[in-house]
Amino acid sequence: MRSFIILVMIIAMSGCATTYSCKTKSAGKCQSISEVYDNVNKDDSDQEEKDEKEKNREWMRERRLKGPIEGNAILREPKVLRVLLSHFEDEEKDLNLGGYVFVKIRDSEWEIQ
Repeated sequence: MRSFIILVMIIAMSGCATTYSCKTKSAGKCQSISEVYDNVNKDDSDQEEKDEKEKNREWMRERRLKGPIEGNAILREPKVLRVLLSHFEDEEKDLNLGGYVFVKIRDSEWEIQ
């Protein structure tokens, strides 16, 4: 009985082999986890792409510092007040647990620069 259990364990563990033999007809490749990790994390980008990305980042930084372009319309955010109501008991002796109430003080409005 003991030898039978050992034989079953050996057969079951043989499925944990480190070599892969894919017999798939799909378009993908059969790779180990470490090969996939290396392929995903390797740096394939060109120096030109890096320069272009840095140029775009620099342009966006300058754009943010300058503010809106003159003549453009800007929608200003509404002014909202958040009020916390504590729990209270009303005239009918009902308990109200309270919470937040949001009150719009100023609507959003268009502003032309």
